[in-house]
Amino acid sequence: MGKVYFIFGVLVVFFCISNVTVASDDCEELSDKAFFVNVKMEQKNSLKMTLRLTNSSKETLDFYDNVLSRDFLTLVAVKGGGYEEKLKDVWMIEDYSMSIIRLKPGENFSHIIHLDQYFPSLNNVLKKTNVILFWSIEVKTTPNHNMSERSGGYLVLQKM
Repeated sequence: MGKVYFIFGVLVVFFCISNVTVASDDCEELSDKAFFVNVKMEQKNSLKMTLRLTNSSKETLDFYDNVLSRDFLTLVAVKGGGYEEKLKDVWMIEDYSMSIIRLKPGENFSHIIHLDQYFPSLNNVLKKTNVILFWSIEVKTTPNHNMSERSGGYLVLQKM
């Protein structure tokens, strides 16, 4: 029973912190937000998580080039299949870059996160059970637009 409370607690804290907007690789977020993030998982040779930022506004927006990097991303991996145990939290620190990317309406920008860099035991765990990967990211425009959105969700990494 303690495992159930642990998982429930992780979920509640995570979703309360992230003011969640769930977006996955097969859905487009329908909202009035100026921009949103989609996540896609590749689980072939290595575990790669692709974050894609899309400008859904009617104006061109500027972002720092590290906007989708680890600097604004939080990851929490939890073993599934009755082993509800947190692998590790990866809390990132903000580190503003001076390089700017400019996204016109409808344009997007992608960044790949190699999960084995942050969760060294992940491949071994996935040989035994599924893993639930919770993610949260804060996306900020440059100060000239002064916009900020937090998105989050989860992905189930299938046992290999």
